[in-house]
Amino acid sequence: MIKLSFYLYLFHMVSFSLANSSEILTLGIDISHHQGAIEWNLLKTQGVKFVYIKATEGQTFRDSMFSTNITIARENGLCVGAYHYFTFCTPGEEQFKNYYKYVPVTAGDLPPVVDVEFVGNCRKRPAVDSLHRELDRFLELTEEHYGVTPIIYTTEDFYFSYNMSRYKKKGHAFWVRSIRKKPTFIKSGHYLIWQFHIGEVDGIEKMVDLNFLMTDLDQVPRVRDKKIR
Repeated sequence: MIKLSFYLYLFHMVSFSLANSSEILTLGIDISHHQGAIEWNLLKTQGVKFVYIKATEGQTFRDSMFSTNITIARENGLCVGAYHYFTFCTPGEEQFKNYYKYVPVTAGDLPPVVDVEFVGNCRKRPAVDSLHRELDRFLELTEEHYGVTPIIYTTEDFYFSYNMSRYKKKGHAFWVRSIRKKPTFIKSGHYLIWQFHIGEVDGIEKMVDLNFLMTDLDQVPRVRDKKIR
């Protein structure tokens, strides 16, 4: 079972959502080497259906647990995807090279995700047009290489600071962070994944990000598949 406090919270959230809308909520987590060794066989028994795994960051960093995590997650029947943490300090094309050299093209995986936010990023913030230029390059190359439109993870402050709504017009789905309450800064239907909490899950010693996919997994395009619309 998921830890009791989280189970009660999750039950409340699901009940509220289903009672007030026609939304389908699919539970998932995102992890990196910070979570350490994971007892993967326990996750599906708690309702976890998908996992996004950190692969790379910036131009050179590669998560030491990525290959192990994604291999074992697949073996345990979870839908998997890989994410890249985008830094302000290096060109988008160089960051793409780091990602594609480390993340193989595996048909059927969830779309690549690029995490763009202020937390943990380079101190100097780029101009809006500069950020767009480098991020555009990363996204274009990633879509071409993996055959599916990447998802963009972001936060409310970043979304408005860098006019991220422009990427919805370009066909990108969003993954947004809004702890304990449904996102209000972005319209319902304009985000695909919602990070709603940070909690404890049996099989993972450290706290982990908890997410809802706002649809069935069958509705999500996959690597070497059609674009998200």
